[in-house]
Amino acid sequence: MQTAFDQGLARILGPVIDFLGTDLFAILAGLIVALGLAQVNALFLVWLERKLAGHFQLRIGPKEHGPFGLLQTIIDGIKLLVKDLVRPRSVDWPMYALAPIIILVPPLVAFVVLPFGPLMIIRDMSVGFLLIFAFGSLTVLALLMGGFASNNKYSL
Repeated sequence: MQTAFDQGLARILGPVIDFLGTDLFAILAGLIVALGLAQVNALFLVWLERKLAGHFQLRIGPKEHGPFGLLQTIIDGIKLLVKDLVRPRSVDWPMYALAPIIILVPPLVAFVVLPFGPLMIIRDMSVGFLLIFAFGSLTVLALLMGGFASNNKYSL
């Protein structure tokens, strides 16, 4: 028996799922979940690394900001967001800004075909291994694109 909330949710999401298609909706939902898990994993590993480095180097900051030093990662993230973005004068800006975005595509595509368990796979493809290698070549392209766009003879 469906509750009024379930019926309302089905009424709202039904046309969206029909429009996007079940497969595309599942892929997008899986990518969002994988990206969220990657973010949580990165936060934990950065916290652990900073905590250990703080103990090894006898530094107070990573050990004492917030409970158990948990706020140090957030403080570092805010610091990186408000830092000035340095851009060389003779740079091709659209291509220079697009290179870091392109370098993030291969890991996200790899999460689509990697199985995390028997029932935890976003998209089961027979050519998944080939897809990972094909998108892995984009990393080299993004590095060359960033070096070329900087208009520096040593960068490329």
